Amino acid sequence: MREDLFGDIVDEGTSDFEILIRAWNFAEANQFRMDALRQHGIHAVTARQVGPLLEQFLRIAKDVGLQVQRSQNKDALRKCILIGFSDRVARRVDEGTLRCALVHGRRGTLAKESVARNSSLLVAAEIREIGGRQGDVNTILSLATAIPIEWLQELFPHDMQSSVQVEFDAATRRVLAARSRHSAIWP
Repeated sequence: MREDLFGDIVDEGTSDFEILIRAWNFAEANQFRMDALRQHGIHAVTARQVGPLLEQFLRIAKDVGLQVQRSQNKDALRKCILIGFSDRVARRVDEGTLRCALVHGRRGTLAKESVARNSSLLVAAEIREIGGRQGDVNTILSLATAIPIEWLQELFPHDMQSSVQVEFDAATRRVLAARSRHSAIWP
């Protein structure tokens, strides 16, 4: 049953928020009835609290002069998350693990249940530090949203740098040049 509600997002999703939105829509459509929500693993009381919070955010946005409209544009939501949590951008270290390098030299591990686990670049809206026995700290990244590198260039051009690396290949007796674009805030 839960797979019917969340299955395609889990397999092909770009943001953990998509699952939360779908769960809230389901809860609202079922009038927040505990019996209907419990079988899908949705906490009815918590889901009920989302509606007033949403309305409060929309009211604040209107009060400051922003155009407010409900939209199904997933890219717009993902860009908002990127702008709101730009200090939590992470790059997967390799494809074989969920280890990530965050901005400002921090490290963490993407939560294994995240739908953004196939993305090489993401934003983590939630970062938890869990202490271990010997003083170790395990940093878990969750509520993740996949983002393309082009959005960083579009939204934060001042944080991006271009460089050209030139080296001499003695074997072929040629000069090789490579242009790269990277974030100024990653080491």
